[in-house]
Amino acid sequence: MEINNVIEISVGITIAILGIAYPILIDKISNIGQKYSSDYLPEIFNKEPSQRIFKPILIATLSSFIFLIFSFKLLFGLDNFFINNSAEIIVFLLSFLLIIFFFLWTSKVFLYNGKPTDLLRHIISKHNSKTKDKDYYLKTINDFSYYSIKKKDEHIQKTLVDFYYKQFNNQRQAHDKTKPIVYSYELYNLVYKITLEASKNKDHYLPVLKNRAISGLWLLGESFDEISISKETYQWLWINLNLIADNHEYVQMYWSTATQHILHKLYPIIPDDYNIEENTYGNQSLVNKRENEIKIFKKFHYAFGGLLLFKNNYVAIKNNFSYTQSHPPEYPLLPYHMDTVFYIYEFFLNDHKSEAIMFEFPFSGLNDTFGADIKYWIGSYITLLFIRQFFLPTYYIYQEPTSQPTLPDNITDLNSWLNKLSVFKYHLSETLEKRELLQQLGYSINKEQLYLFLEKLENNLKVEIKQKEYNREVSDEKLERFNKSTERILCNAFEGYSKVLNEIDISNSEHTTKYRINGLITLHPKNAFAVDVEHLNYNTFFAEQIANRKIKSFFPNSFASAKTKRYLLNMDDVLSAINKLNIDDEFIIVAIKPNDVLKDKIKKYSSLVQEIDVGYNSLSFNSLFILRKKDLPYIKFIEPDSKDINKNELSKLNNCKYPIYTSVLDLNIEKYSEIKKKWKNLENNNDDELRKQVQVTIWFIAQIIWKKEREVVQINIKNRYKEQGIANSISDIEAFNKEK
Repeated sequence: MEINNVIEISVGITIAILGIAYPILIDKISNIGQKYSSDYLPEIFNKEPSQRIFKPILIATLSSFIFLIFSFKLLFGLDNFFINNSAEIIVFLLSFLLIIFFFLWTSKVFLYNGKPTDLLRHIISKHNSKTKDKDYYLKTINDFSYYSIKKKDEHIQKTLVDFYYKQFNNQRQAHDKTKPIVYSYELYNLVYKITLEASKNKDHYLPVLKNRAISGLWLLGESFDEISISKETYQWLWINLNLIADNHEYVQMYWSTATQHILHKLYPIIPDDYNIEENTYGNQSLVNKRENEIKIFKKFHYAFGGLLLFKNNYVAIKNNFSYTQSHPPEYPLLPYHMDTVFYIYEFFLNDHKSEAIMFEFPFSGLNDTFGADIKYWIGSYITLLFIRQFFLPTYYIYQEPTSQPTLPDNITDLNSWLNKLSVFKYHLSETLEKRELLQQLGYSINKEQLYLFLEKLENNLKVEIKQKEYNREVSDEKLERFNKSTERILCNAFEGYSKVLNEIDISNSEHTTKYRINGLITLHPKNAFAVDVEHLNYNTFFAEQIANRKIKSFFPNSFASAKTKRYLLNMDDVLSAINKLNIDDEFIIVAIKPNDVLKDKIKKYSSLVQEIDVGYNSLSFNSLFILRKKDLPYIKFIEPDSKDINKNELSKLNNCKYPIYTSVLDLNIEKYSEIKKKWKNLENNNDDELRKQVQVTIWFIAQIIWKKEREVVQINIKNRYKEQGIANSISDIEAFNKEK
């Protein structure tokens, strides 16, 4: 059997493929992706099996021609048909494979350069069959979406919509429903880019694809699954809303979806399984979670209203105000009562509650570093909602859109409401100047009616605040904190002088000098000790005042009063002066707040030095007091008598070794009327103001007792910035008397 014409046929076909078809197809391949402005499509084509295999087969076929050019000696002396014709057989087989893969490769090239619908289905099929690099295929499919919008290609719309529905739905189904859902970045970016393109081209092509993106249907979910909206989803939604805020038709599409979402996915959960003992419901956590979700969703859309007002999109505001999906009409994204109007106003205008508003709700086209302008527009929108309440029709007897709001129970919120009313009036006056807006809404304004409402609200707030301040109760928890702080501060203050006190009780000696330190009684606003108010340093202010102005001032000053000799020296003479005093281990050097230079000068006597702190009113600092240890003062505490304890309801601080007593008395309580009367007569206080006060008492009496027969040498350091007199010389220093 002979093999005829193999060389001619194989070589001819290979040359035809290489010389004619291959260059043409290479040109086609180089243009893959340009049509769809996709950087990912050429990479996907390169992953096709025919693309990866065709070139190696072509090279192998060309390489096989070497066997036709050269004659090789038969291996091992073998002589048979296959060996004798091996070159022709190899060329034939490789040429045959080349032809097969050429057609496969050609079909892929035509597919990637052909109809968009066929190519899209192919890529979607690839995406669905892959377990790795799925995002790569998703990015390519997203490029088809952008292409279809730009080129107004309606034929691939249905395929894209079906595909994305499955992608969003699959991520929702696979998601842990106990947590807010976070979609993949590519899906977020898809919605953003479609919305961006739609905002540029306000045409009516591809209504379904654009509707899914613009309306927020993809991000909020097309199914009825009750999955919480994540912070990331809210951020992307807000970015998209900034793009469409000036287009009332697009806003209407979104508002419709948002209304359906709150009605069908964020409906309130009814509490059940009530527990009488704990006064809670079995599903309380779910109820609270849903209430918080509703609150966040509504807050988001009140901010959106401020964005629409900033964009002057009055038509969109009018449409939103009248949009309903039921009869009688319901407006779940707008206030039903005045309560909501003032609660949300206080929230957005409260710097502590909405401090990061410029990051949470940035307005495109508004350069607002601190959020003040954003708050202005949101505040103005809320005053517009306030005006809207006066034009709401009522369908039921219980509907009262213009009734006074229910005031908050918390006095902090009450004061915040009252403080924000003046700003509210300013925003209202600014809104009333927007005649085009009010005309668009069809509002004929009665300004007197609006301001009378606010005047009444202001009076109600003042009365409620006054009653709250009178009747609020002192918190037991805050009292405990006050006592613990007082105990810590005052005990530490006394303990700081323990090393410079005499251990021998000399209080009964006739020859002594005594100095007295005592506590204080003062008035303080009751709200500092109330349950619902956070008051800075309420638990430490009084104890710190007594520690610094009393204990840490009187005690060092007693050394200055007890001195028997005083020298004013230059810093360089201090060590020589102490040497001349002729002291030993029976002495002590009490250093009152010495600076580093003085510490260095007396480091020779560091074993005798005891440093003590000084308060605000101390006469001595950077001073030395040198005396015998047996001449140190003794401190004696005096217990209060029963009359003082009963009158001021004193309680002893049990964890302190010193007898310190405290009390906090509410002057609004009738049994303390005599104490209130005393304060009224003493300082001519107003009775109404006294009812808002508490009497705060920190009671102790400490006697600092010095022997009359003592030697205490005070050394002060010359200070060039302070007039102290003429400095002593070393010759003026007299040594301590020798003890008899």
